[in-house]
Amino acid sequence: MVPLVLALTTSIGRPNTVQDFPIENEAREIPSMGPFAINLTVVTIGGFVTPTKTQTAYVYYPVSGPTHGPFPFVVYMHGMAMDIEPDQMKTLYEGEWEAIASHGFVVAAPRSGDGVSYYQDFYKDQLRTIEVARELGASLSPALANADFSHVGVAGHSMGGDATCRSAAAPGYNISAAVALHPSMWPTMNRGAFAPTNIEVPTFFGTGNLDVVVPAEIVKKAYDEDPHAGKVLAEIDGIGHMEPTNKGDKWRAYAAQFFLCHLKTNATACGYIYGSGPQSLCHFTKMTDCKVTPAR
Repeated sequence: MVPLVLALTTSIGRPNTVQDFPIENEAREIPSMGPFAINLTVVTIGGFVTPTKTQTAYVYYPVSGPTHGPFPFVVYMHGMAMDIEPDQMKTLYEGEWEAIASHGFVVAAPRSGDGVSYYQDFYKDQLRTIEVARELGASLSPALANADFSHVGVAGHSMGGDATCRSAAAPGYNISAAVALHPSMWPTMNRGAFAPTNIEVPTFFGTGNLDVVVPAEIVKKAYDEDPHAGKVLAEIDGIGHMEPTNKGDKWRAYAAQFFLCHLKTNATACGYIYGSGPQSLCHFTKMTDCKVTPAR
């Protein structure tokens, strides 16, 4: 995991001073899109354990920008019933994937199955995507030629957020950061070794006070149980469960900054997440609850 040393625990409403996180003082929204132009391709992964119509993944990757790579690899998992129709998943989540990729990441989005019956195995397709992409690299697709598998990110929404939390507890994949948006951490699910108490990497838990599918209290409980320093809880005022699929999604900018902080050790990005300036997560965006526990 990329080493990152931060100093303070911050909660909304309790401003503090954080050193070495340069951010602008002007209170304006952080742009969702980064400096890289991106392309899209589709690759065949194969070996998915869940019932599925396809064994493929969308891959968004940088093609030009400030550097030529390498670009950390990120795997994003969709929510339940989000890939029923052709290209439905792409239509719903494309803005999210493009935003992360445009900051200098190779983003793979597996077209895995849909249904409660395989819910607890969904994370295996996330890990399978890492395995195949890492093993085959550019021979699988030129899009992976500059992918960095030494610092991997995992992300997902709803059922995909649950999968992301499970993957964040899995050793051996070089996973260094996780973004779980509205993760359906149902207490009735048998989590075993993949409970939040076993998460091994910095994790961003995102929710909204209008989420009636996965109430915010479930996500907050997962945050509280996560023992890893370098975790974030953000509850945005006025949003519901499907916010990550919206064109005006409020998560894009901060999800990308979280990965920049932990996968690229970008100090400015760390300031946006853990800092106390007017553009930082707990001080700029309208929140009903926001907590950060920086890495020790």
